[in-house]
Amino acid sequence: SGFVHFTSSDGQAILPADSKLTNGTGTFNATLNTVGIQSITASDSLISSITGSQTGITVTAGAATQVRVETAANGSGIVVGAQSLAAGNSLTVYAVSRDASNNFVASVSATWSLQYIVPGVVSGDLVGSGTSATFTGHVIGSATIRAVSGGFTGNSGTITVIPGPAATFTVATYPSPTLAGASHPFSVTAKDASGNTATGYSGFVHFTSSDGQAILPA
Repeated sequence: SGFVHFTSSDGQAILPADSKLTNGTGTFNATLNTVGIQSITASDSLISSITGSQTGITVTAGAATQVRVETAANGSGIVVGAQSLAAGNSLTVYAVSRDASNNFVASVSATWSLQYIVPGVVSGDLVGSGTSATFTGHVIGSATIRAVSGGFTGNSGTITVIPGPAATFTVATYPSPTLAGASHPFSVTAKDASGNTATGYSGFVHFTSSDGQAILPA
């Protein structure tokens, strides 16, 4: 006349609430959601020694109901979330098909596209082959990587391309021609390898000139 409590090796299982049996038996519904070999256990809610299990339940993936942009090809990765990527660096992503319970379903093919958050700003290149693609950031801006497979679409989080480390300087705005002995302002801008202003540069700039008599900044 006790209450039966249900557990499962499947952490995503949907199990019955604690229930009574009728004349010593009962029939219940459970939903197992995780691929693998699973079990369902019934125990008395008060007397733990009264227990029994069905083991060796093989759970297979259902039909694909979604495609996601993930960090690994075999379903062991996670969805590519919002992140920063230094210009010139690359990010490899994968189109992964999953069933309604998020179990991995092998993908057959995928196409790729970029969604630009800032209209007209090309943030980088996306080169795809089969179910993988590599995004390389170039211009400062934001983009979302979209995968399309089997009629389903999935988006990554926002990939924000930020300046890379300084690779060169531009020196500009000094007037030419100019009179000898005249002082003029000029600008120096740190640039990364993709030509973006390297806003994170914190070094010291040293000045030289082809003019051996030039008076230069410290």
